[in-house]
Amino acid sequence: MDALDHIFNEIEKEFDQRIMPRAKKFLDAQVSTWVHKPIWKIDKSRIGGTLSRYIYPSGDNAQQFVWVSRGTADHGDRSGSGYKIVARNAPNLIYNQFYDPKTLPGGRFGGTGEEYGGIVRRKQVTHWGIKPRHIEEYVMGQLDAWNWRSKIENAIRRGLRKAAKQQQPQTAEV
Repeated sequence: MDALDHIFNEIEKEFDQRIMPRAKKFLDAQVSTWVHKPIWKIDKSRIGGTLSRYIYPSGDNAQQFVWVSRGTADHGDRSGSGYKIVARNAPNLIYNQFYDPKTLPGGRFGGTGEEYGGIVRRKQVTHWGIKPRHIEEYVMGQLDAWNWRSKIENAIRRGLRKAAKQQQPQTAEV
């Protein structure tokens, strides 16, 4: 086993045991009040001199997370044409007039997550989109504040120490 293998093994251990569980924890905190939460999956690969870890939402609620985090068309500014939603299996769409989102752009908590105002009945509505809440960027900021890069630097040092220990010549006793 050469020095590079020792370094890569230590970095992989650091990602798998500390960094990715922390990222999952931060993401779980952002959706902790959601009724329909995504499941977090991690893709891992090591090809040649490249390590990668990719965490992403999966399951039935993955698309909902993407829409909330990245937003949808027009982003609520009403400058575009929006898109039409038509009642299909009922005579009318029925909903509350207003909604106060729990999460705000930037991953901050702000609202109550409740609907309020009078009940509205329409055959068709124009949806102006969802403003992006930038949850992924917020979580990366939390990981940066946690100083994940220093954890990788420490893993590299551990790998180098292990490689150096292995390279030390064995002395024979006489």
